[in-house]
Amino acid sequence: VMTKFNSSWSGFVISFSFPLFFWIVWNCGNILKTLWEQENRQMQENIEEKLALALQDLAR
Repeated sequence: VMTKFNSSWSGFVISFSFPLFFWIVWNCGNILKTLWEQENRQMQENIEEKLALALQDLAR
């Protein structure tokens, strides 16, 4: 009786833990994607700013 209860309980827990795990991974992936896009945007702006300063120095 106890073995049947344990196997049914573990199946119940696993059936809920997998979707929760995938949901957490999905959310973390979206957060990392957003952070990556922000970092790329900041890097591009920094490059543009330094290039503009370098071109100003050349124009003098």
